[in-house]
Amino acid sequence: MTDKPTLVANAMPAVPVVPVGAFFGFDPLTMVAGFVIGLVVLLHIRPEPGETRTPFMVFLLMAGSAFLAGIFAPLAIAGGIHYFPWMGTVESGGLRLAAGGIIGAAPHLAPVLWRMWRQNKGAQQ
Repeated sequence: MTDKPTLVANAMPAVPVVPVGAFFGFDPLTMVAGFVIGLVVLLHIRPEPGETRTPFMVFLLMAGSAFLAGIFAPLAIAGGIHYFPWMGTVESGGLRLAAGGIIGAAPHLAPVLWRMWRQNKGAQQ
């Protein structure tokens, strides 16, 4: 398993993803939130046995988290305000941080949660 300081050092090349995304019109706040929360989740999820995380793989995972957050957080906020009118009363910076964090963490958490659910479902039968 990659130790935590090495994982953080491997993720540092992905930091320029945020300015590049801001250049293309993505919200930098949501990209930073997706990047940071994605890194925190990645630090706490162990790789599968026999799987290694190369620096390039860590870069791709973190850049993907940041770009997904930058792309989909504004859409999630707009849909949330449309379907839940009380969200319109919440300060926009908080909504952007929350949506960016959730979307940045989802690509790392969803496969693990799916695997755990399948294992538990298989054990029950």
